[in-house]
Amino acid sequence: MPGMGPLGSITASDFYLYLGLDLAIIAGLAWIAHSWKLGMPTSKPNDPLARHLLSSRSRIFLRRGLGALWVVDGLLQAQPLLATRFGSLVLAPVVHSQPSWLAQVLALEIRLWQARPLDLAAGTVLVQIGIGVAILAGGDSRLGRLGLWFSIGWALAVWFGGEALGGLLVMGASEIFGAPGAALLYAMAAALLLAPTRLWVGGSIPRGIRRGVGVFVLLGALLQALPFEGFWSGSGLHSAFSRMARMPQPHWLGAPIFAMAKFGATHPTLENGLLTGVMAILGLGLVSGRATRSWTSLVLVWLAATWWLGQGLGGLGTGAATDPNLAPLVALLLVSAWIRTQAEPVRSEARSPGILDFRRKLALGGLAALVVGVVPAVVGLPLAAIEASSPSAAISSAHVVRRAESAKLCVTMPGQNTVLRQTCPEAGIRR
Repeated sequence: MPGMGPLGSITASDFYLYLGLDLAIIAGLAWIAHSWKLGMPTSKPNDPLARHLLSSRSRIFLRRGLGALWVVDGLLQAQPLLATRFGSLVLAPVVHSQPSWLAQVLALEIRLWQARPLDLAAGTVLVQIGIGVAILAGGDSRLGRLGLWFSIGWALAVWFGGEALGGLLVMGASEIFGAPGAALLYAMAAALLLAPTRLWVGGSIPRGIRRGVGVFVLLGALLQALPFEGFWSGSGLHSAFSRMARMPQPHWLGAPIFAMAKFGATHPTLENGLLTGVMAILGLGLVSGRATRSWTSLVLVWLAATWWLGQGLGGLGTGAATDPNLAPLVALLLVSAWIRTQAEPVRSEARSPGILDFRRKLALGGLAALVVGVVPAVVGLPLAAIEASSPSAAISSAHVVRRAESAKLCVTMPGQNTVLRQTCPEAGIRR
């Protein structure tokens, strides 16, 4: 099959054909599993206990938001550029300036992608969509909880192998620009959803989320203020905002980002002081627990501003974004904590046996997608490792990394695997 050999290259048509065959297999596996009555809900809809366990509106909102984001991530991963050039467009730029041990791991990962592009590209799409569907349709059943466990494991793997620990080990890490990485928050959100529902209904977890986001913002202020991150110099903020401003976007969206870059070049101390101070004040406001609606509203405005000015709206218009970036995840957590936690009738989660049956089919399909996505990649890893260890593979991956570093073909911000259209001529993107 094209692209399966060492250093094989694939086309978008190869990838979509391969993905279509996988989807047919998934449909068959889901039908078989459904006929065996696997994955029934853990509690009966008419059980009074179920009426309590399935009733936290804030928890339902977070679960649906997390599941939807996973599906969006999977669809983004299916974009032609990512399907065919993930290693050179996403992984190679992350290697730059990393500690040697992490750079070696990422270089090996690039070689594995070169050796098995179809298996890994299609598998990534299927795993992420499968996790999202399992979470959305599974609810509080065994299927839904299994989807949450997969979410934690996959998110941590992406945080390490795709986001390089969110860029925390290189100079220039900042929450404004996406550190410590969106994948880490995916894992945290799934862990919160696995907590006992009584903690949600009682309000303990929503209060903890608000204070946790406050601490997160305070740590962001501390990170922004650290001298060795480079934001007190004229080049630090200017280069970071300039990268975002050069993304393909309407002029009215890019002009304020260019203004931030220009102001940071001429007045870096003032601009970074203001950014640090705003983050410190907002964090303290959330941690205080007073006037929660007012502070939550202000933090949401701040997150919207950083998503636009510092994270380029997730790079969604570049054709190479892998996720919406950090700010939407923090906003999802904060809004879920804002929603009232009073109990709701169980019919909001299970209106009829027919709907439960349909949701079970969807959840089974999601878990089948996980199996179909993971198994071929895992089975092929030993052979891929042998191929990746060949001298030609090492030379090719080193060439890819040097090309991304020296020519600056692709720019990847921490937690935001996005490619700048203006600086990736060899990626097939027009200037």
